Amino acid sequence: MHTVRFTSEELPVEIIYSPHRHRTVSLEVHLDKVLVRAPHMVSAESIDALIERRKSWLHKRWQALQERLQRQFTEEKDPSGTGLWLFGQPLTADVKYTPMNSYTVHAKSDAHLSIHGPAHTPRDLGAQAAMVEWLKAQAMQTIPARVQQWAAQIGATYNKIRIKDQRSRWGSCSSQRNLNFNWRLVQVPEFVLDYVVVHELCHLWEMNHSTRFWSLVGTHFPRYEEARIWLRQNGVALLH
Repeated sequence: MHTVRFTSEELPVEIIYSPHRHRTVSLEVHLDKVLVRAPHMVSAESIDALIERRKSWLHKRWQALQERLQRQFTEEKDPSGTGLWLFGQPLTADVKYTPMNSYTVHAKSDAHLSIHGPAHTPRDLGAQAAMVEWLKAQAMQTIPARVQQWAAQIGATYNKIRIKDQRSRWGSCSSQRNLNFNWRLVQVPEFVLDYVVVHELCHLWEMNHSTRFWSLVGTHFPRYEEARIWLRQNGVALLH
């Protein structure tokens, strides 16, 4: 196993031998490894010697990658750059990297988080994954509470509520009176979430999209057309 040590960090070295007649060895630095592309006739000893000679350069490249990753989640960055939202507000975060093996997330304000955890490669973006898990946890609390509130208000009774990870639907209602909601609803403005909740609750009476159904929705939620327009204009971006 080839490795290269930078201060307290030891990175694996991945060697890709080319079957073509390349005469040079190239080095690529990633946050989690050093990638070597070499002709098939180059020995492992020669690669080790090259890495040792270029170690200072490799270290500088690796540090630059770390600094770039640190900047990705600062307040100076475009706040919508994460692509994540909380009730229509862009979700931002301060990220501090530590020797921890997992991420911890704390809410500093409604749509701003404090995240501590290990550095990951730009492709992995573990901090972003931690933000998604935090949003899912908010959805598990917020959406059922909203359903209960609206059900009591309009006099609807249902069986079970499930929060799901779906790419094509915001919600559904089954013939067994079970209600399903997409966790991504925690990202839409609150009036849009309320519309989806009322929409599915109205299916408990009308399991269709007839004129009677839309009249029922409009009776309980007059802003439903505005909410539908918002979902048509912005929903696709949140579902993908």
